[in-house]
Amino acid sequence: MTDLIPLIQPDPTYKRIMDYGLGIAALALSSPIIFTCLVASAIAHKSNPIFQQERVGKGGETFNIYKIKTMRDAFDSATGATLSPEERITNLGLRLRKNKLDELPQLWNVLRGDMSIVGPRPYVPANPTAHDAFRQTVKPGITGLQQVIGGNNLTYAERLEIDHKYIRRRNMATDIGICIMTFGAIARLRNTPHYNNDKDSAVPPVPPQQ
Repeated sequence: MTDLIPLIQPDPTYKRIMDYGLGIAALALSSPIIFTCLVASAIAHKSNPIFQQERVGKGGETFNIYKIKTMRDAFDSATGATLSPEERITNLGLRLRKNKLDELPQLWNVLRGDMSIVGPRPYVPANPTAHDAFRQTVKPGITGLQQVIGGNNLTYAERLEIDHKYIRRRNMATDIGICIMTFGAIARLRNTPHYNNDKDSAVPPVPPQQ
């Protein structure tokens, strides 16, 4: 942790204004949508509609990310193992994901200071990419450059390269542009005919030893 401290800088003023200004406005405007989605998720999944998961943030600190639940708690009757995401996701969950509505509770993470509106996506601690020192110099974001360029279609190496590019060049104009481009990315996602697994919460396979 200590070797990261010289790299970590305070958030630029525009970032703080954008995060809290847009965060409060977006949360106020989307509250009826969030409430409706939470009720629908609770009915569809017959469980707590809030999904929490530990992620790695700025400076390597971990926090709980909040999402609307999109999957059933389902297990294989023979082995007791958890079914694959493709088998557990519900029709409602698929629609929520395609419209990115399941991500709206992360506005609370922004207001708490865990995340930013724009930034690299936060990964689970078991994902080696989450511990990249340069990524940890900034707060993770709800949306970001890698999401609007390719999202889950990118490899982890490509995502990391794009994250580094964003961190080196980030400014207010870039962040506003990414926010605008996010709507186009969501429109493209709506046309995806099948479920695309969330790489943010996945762990890449370990390559075989030579």
